[in-house]
Amino acid sequence: MEKSKIEEGVHRFIYWHGGSSPNGKGEVYASVHLLVGYNKGSLSDFQKMVKEFRKTFSQAKDSEIRLSRVFNSGHFDTYSIVAWNGYLPKGKYPGWIQYSNARCDYRW
Repeated sequence: MEKSKIEEGVHRFIYWHGGSSPNGKGEVYASVHLLVGYNKGSLSDFQKMVKEFRKTFSQAKDSEIRLSRVFNSGHFDTYSIVAWNGYLPKGKYPGWIQYSNARCDYRW
């Protein structure tokens, strides 16, 4: 994806599951979502999104990544979404908005 294009209409969220216990490495369970509003949700679009997603979360396996379109949201309707759940170290993830609860206001 072109740098200028990925930045506009793109939202990156990490939702930490506050009730989960850290794993043996001290990592906390989280839901990670990449939303893109300007594409059509084609296979090619999702492949580009997964490539962008893996720049930060390379540990996400193909079998664990979910791809869909958002259908129930006041702001993100028709956005494409790449979603993954896994254990992550708490810390800084530049460009990603982090929430301390695992509640998002959209459905896919």
